[in-house]
Order: sequence, then C-alpha cells, then structure tokens
Amino acid sequence: MEATYLQVIFLLHIGFGGVFYFLSWQQRNHFARWLAWSWAIEAVRAVILLPAVHSLGDAPGAWYAFADILCFFANWCLLAGCADVAGKRLPAWLAPLYFWSGVPLVLFNRFALPTVLQALWGIPLADGLFGGVAANLLIMFVPIAVTRLTILVWLWSIWKKSRLPGALVAAAFCVPYGVVALAAPLQYLYAYNPQWMLFLWCVRVIGFSIGLVMLLLSLQQAALVRSEKNLLAAQGLAKLGSWELDLASGLATWSAEMCRLWSRLPSAQALPASELLGAIHPADRDRFERTQLHLGTTAECNQIEFRLLCDGGEVRWMQGRSTPVRDGAGQIAWLAGTAQDITDRKQAEVRMHLQQAVTRVLAEAAPIQPTLRKILEIVAHELDWEFGAVWMRDRTANSLRCFELWHSSPMLAAFADATRKLVPANTDGIPGSVALSREPRSSADVSRDGTFQRQAVAASAGLREGVGFPLMARSEVLGVMEFFSTRLRPADDEMRAVFAALGTQIGQYVERQRL
Repeated sequence: MEATYLQVIFLLHIGFGGVFYFLSWQQRNHFARWLAWSWAIEAVRAVILLPAVHSLGDAPGAWYAFADILCFFANWCLLAGCADVAGKRLPAWLAPLYFWSGVPLVLFNRFALPTVLQALWGIPLADGLFGGVAANLLIMFVPIAVTRLTILVWLWSIWKKSRLPGALVAAAFCVPYGVVALAAPLQYLYAYNPQWMLFLWCVRVIGFSIGLVMLLLSLQQAALVRSEKNLLAAQGLAKLGSWELDLASGLATWSAEMCRLWSRLPSAQALPASELLGAIHPADRDRFERTQLHLGTTAECNQIEFRLLCDGGEVRWMQGRSTPVRDGAGQIAWLAGTAQDITDRKQAEVRMHLQQAVTRVLAEAAPIQPTLRKILEIVAHELDWEFGAVWMRDRTANSLRCFELWHSSPMLAAFADATRKLVPANTDGIPGSVALSREPRSSADVSRDGTFQRQAVAASAGLREGVGFPLMARSEVLGVMEFFSTRLRPADDEMRAVFAALGTQIGQYVERQRL
C-alpha cells in the first residue's frame, strides 16, 4: 500500500481513536473504550506498514509479523465494543480460540513455513514466504470479514429498534469494510492495488468511524434523557424539588418538581431569589432566607422545616436543605438546595399530638365548660383554625345551642356574636348537617354556602373553610364541634377519621359529666 494512503489511514485512526477515548472519559462506557483501543492499534499497524518503519533493523518480516498479531487484537476490540453496544454477550471460549489458533499460525507461516516447505518438497524460500503471507492474510481477514458481517447485523437491529442515524451509517459502511477484508488476500495473490481500492480503504474508515461516533453520541444523549426522566420521576415520587442559586447574579434555576411544588409552570429560565421566597409563609420567610440563602461565607449544609403557601390558600409543610458549592478557584460560587414536601409526615405528627393533648385535657376532670373551651383552643392551634365552637343538644327542646366558643382574633368577634345568637341551629349548615348525618362534614367555602345561616357575617370576617364533627355517645349525638379558617385546605380522609375518634372520646366525656 502506498505510503500516502498509510499516512492518511494512520491520521484517521489516531483522530477518531482520540474522539472515542474522549467520549469514554467524558462518560464511562465500554463501547467507546473498546473502540478507542481498536483504533489506536490500527494506527500502530498503519505506522508499522510504512516503508520507513518496517525497514528499521533490516528485519521487515518481524515488523510484519508484529502488525499481523496486532490485527487480531484490533479486530477483537472492535467486536467486543460492538457486542457491548448491541447488548450481546460473547462466549467465554471465543477469545482463547481466536487468539490461540490464529496468532501461532501467523507466526508459523511467517517464520517456519518457508523452511518447512523447502525441506520437505524443495520449494524455494521466496515462494514459501509468498505462500505463508497469503495464508496469513486469509487467517487474518476471513475472521475480520465475519466480524464485520456480525457487526452489520447488530447495527441493523439497533437501527430497526431505535432509528438512530449513526447505526444506519455505520451499518452501511460495514459492507465496504467486509468487501475490503475479503479482497485483501486476492489483492496480494494477484498484486492488484488500484488507486480506487486504496481510496476505498480510506473512505470505509471515515464512514464507519463517523457512524460509530454518531451512534455513541446518540446513545449518550438517550442515556442522559433517560436519566433526566428517571430523576424527574424519582423527584415526583418523593415530592422533592431542587434548585441552584448563582450568588453573583442572584438568579435561581429550578427543577420541574420544584416548580410544581411552588405552583409555577416549569421554565428553563433562571428566576430571581425573590420568586423562591414569595410563596413561603411570612412567619417562616426570614428564617428560610437566613438559613438557606445566606451561606456565601460558610461551608455548612443547613436544614429547615417551613410552610409553603400554595394556590387556593393551601399550606404545605416543606423540608429544605442547602449547601454551598465552590468553583474551580475554591470560592463559593452558588448554592444548591432541595425542598421536599413533608406535609403527610407533619400531619401525622399533628394528629398524634392532637389526640394526646385532648386525652390529657379530658383526664384532668375539670368542669365541662373550661374543658371544652381548652379542647377548642388545642384543636384550633394544632390544625391552624381561626374559630371554633361547641354546640350541645338540648334534649328538652331537641335543638342545638352554642355552648362554648373560641377565636384567635378580635376581627372574628362579630362572627362569634352571630354564633351565640343562632338559636336553634338544627337547620344551620355545618352543625345541622353533622347532627343529621352523624359523621364529620366540611364546607369548601362557607361564604358561598346557601345553607349556612351565618354566610354574610362569615364572608365579612374572611372565613372560608368550615368543618364539623359529632360528639357521640352510645349512638346518640350529644353535640357538634365546628371550626373555621380563612384559607382552603385539601380533603384529608385521615383527618376525618381523627375527628370521628375525637368526637367519640369527647362525647363519652360529656355523657359522664351529665350523669
């Protein structure tokens, strides 16, 4: 082969081998690493075949034999790499068979066969050497052609399954690769080395290499997309969002789950830190900013629990973590943080604490009115209600009457007066429906509930959500507890179960007090 074409092939293999090595270093995978080794070995073979190299030491036969042995290793690396990308497992016996049958034969044909032929049949050494080289080409290039055919089938199956263009390009150039491999022994036998064949050697290296690079990049991109989808799915399942704050610009990037938790549309655009703070409960905002966003001079990882104000007035409990990240110069350049929805855990803690607190109050054996007022205050405080009232059944008049109430703000005094004056309350929305159904009931917005007699005054006070549960004893409704809030909250079946349990517990206490 002409030196110019060998130099081109050397440069092509060095160049693409470097690309494969960089891709394997950038993202570890066996496919790119095997290809890097294969192309590096082919580059060494091209250098050895240069006249200026194999003439060194006046031992061209030894150089050619070394190049022939390298051919086995280059072909095996290519087969192993393509098997990896195709998801195929090569038999354990294949490598020993390939190397232990091929390499000794190549060495025998190169160095011993001419002498054996001369000694046994008197064939001249030159003719024996020619025959040995021809046999070596068959031993080397027939497996290479079979390898290319196998790789062609693998690449075609990848193309059919994934429609990745790189697989199709590489598969297409497997054909001239196999043709050139089968033609090599014939070219040697007939000394046929036209320019177009030499040009085809270069073209098949370029096309096949470009196809494999395209395939590798597509696979890495697909793996990245799959990883991002898995991350989004994991964050969604864990209700965990992530964010990064650039300290220099004050802009933060949010994950999709972070946007969902903050009731924002996902956006690739960085947002100011104020967007992060805006949805946090005012009582927790300063503490969040102090512990999560002002870490520019420390290397601490801080944790905080805070409340998040969602659309519709719903409050969610979040657990936040943040840590500073340093740049290449060792300076803290940005903050990385997470926010996880822990509302379910907090609600479970609140329910357990609520039941324990009510049990302690009932065990104190205090008079009924202060006891019920204290229970109203405990339930309202634990569950963030602004108003609570107890309605007791007047067995003589068979009606509900306001027995005790509690409210958190003087702004609710008018609503409290309206509640006290509401006699009887059998037809009033929450107390009446709870007493009738004998189970906890709620109203999504009492300010718009036509069955709620205190609708106008509730709207003036800003009250919206209302809930009530019966005080039961021996299947009898002794009274009703109701609570109101200025914000809406999602339905909570577990909280309804807690209300039902509290209603039975308080109802039994009321019955004991009346005996």
